[in-house]
Amino acid sequence: MKLYPVTIVSSRYGGVYEGGSWVAFHCEPNNVPCSAFSDDITCSHWWVSIAAEWVGRGSSPTEAVLDLEQRLRREPPHSDLLSWCGLFYKEVNWDDVDSCVRRLKEIDNDDT
Repeated sequence: MKLYPVTIVSSRYGGVYEGGSWVAFHCEPNNVPCSAFSDDITCSHWWVSIAAEWVGRGSSPTEAVLDLEQRLRREPPHSDLLSWCGLFYKEVNWDDVDSCVRRLKEIDNDDT
């Protein structure tokens, strides 16, 4: 499986909401959602959303990346593909959805 791009950062609340002191996002740094590092209420809501299911967490950067890889190997929530595709984007547009579908196919091909 190809894990590029990946952005690894320390969690804002030390794992209280995030589930680990380090988190790994499968995106460029400028596409990391601000809500994941916002105030208590916003952050706590974001980390229980479906989007957070696709973010690696761990007690070290390495653990966060390994968790991310494991999470990306799971079956994506096809019933809510638009939410999953818009996961790290400020706005969802059809180009983003097409890009996401291509990424899903790449992940599936890398597993074989």
